[in-house]
Amino acid sequence: MRSGGFPSLQLLQISEIINSGIQPLQNLSVLKAISSNGQMDSKDWAHKAISKGLEAVEVLALQILEELKEDRGNDSVYLAGTREPTMADACLIPQLYNARRYDVDLATTCPHLLEVEKRCNKLEWIASCHANLQSDAQV
Repeated sequence: MRSGGFPSLQLLQISEIINSGIQPLQNLSVLKAISSNGQMDSKDWAHKAISKGLEAVEVLALQILEELKEDRGNDSVYLAGTREPTMADACLIPQLYNARRYDVDLATTCPHLLEVEKRCNKLEWIASCHANLQSDAQV
């Protein structure tokens, strides 16, 4: 993680949007509670929560890139405008996996995040952690 300053705060902001603003809303216990009250389908709930959160991350990531463009040109390749993956990228990859499980239209919602995901997945240590590759995966 970058040390100090505004960019570090942006990295944490992205991480927390995903970690505490999106992910808890799709936990199984939350989805069961939502479907048990009969007011909304749990898949619809998760879809809306994930879409809204990823839209916010997309906007923030693009703002960061715009701010860094003067200093770096197009040299920022990861989510928080860094040249190497950060905690924000580590939070993003599994969230995009879950977004697909809930049929979020990622190409429309967050095309920049998909570009970041492609770059991350070129790194063996990230690609090897994909959910489908885990020993308990039910593919």
